[in-house]
Amino acid sequence: MKTSNFIKTCVSALLLLVASASNALPLLPYGPDGPINEVYRGPGGWALSVQCKHNGAPDDCVISATKDGRVTKVISKTSVLPGVQWYSDIAMMRFRCGSGCRRDLFFSPPDKIDGHELVAQDAINTKRRLVVSVASNPLRVFKLFGGKEPVATLRLATLHTQPDLESVRWERNRLDVWYRDDTGKLKRASVEIPASR
Repeated sequence: MKTSNFIKTCVSALLLLVASASNALPLLPYGPDGPINEVYRGPGGWALSVQCKHNGAPDDCVISATKDGRVTKVISKTSVLPGVQWYSDIAMMRFRCGSGCRRDLFFSPPDKIDGHELVAQDAINTKRRLVVSVASNPLRVFKLFGGKEPVATLRLATLHTQPDLESVRWERNRLDVWYRDDTGKLKRASVEIPASR
């Protein structure tokens, strides 16, 4: 009898706790049917705030830079929910723009923004603030937050305008690329990236 009363008391207390918790903190659905309010924290009190209403509007998602919880700059308004990742003092926002295509936006506090439309095999070196676009031949290397002119180009020995790449790798001041030439043979090409840039 005592055990039975003890179990009943525990179950009642547990049900009361669950009921009060669900009333105190209503959970919003997360995903395409409900709003999203995410904060991605970076260094020194900086963060990116992503707020989406999922109303289908072109400006449905608002991405803002915040410092110590206060909005300092609206970075983008878009209909696409981005993936966000901080790499040291650079935040990367990735947006899908079709099959094998992505648009990457980069933010460096307090107010630097740079964007590139890239493909799946493009490579980014956040330490040196470099991005390589492999969508065409020659390949182009850009300095993040350094303008739209490439700091280096690499022409591959192929007639293909969209080269068949196997891998892309950064080695200190050099970019190494392995690709298939017009006969299908695996080749390597490299370009030095000026250290001063």
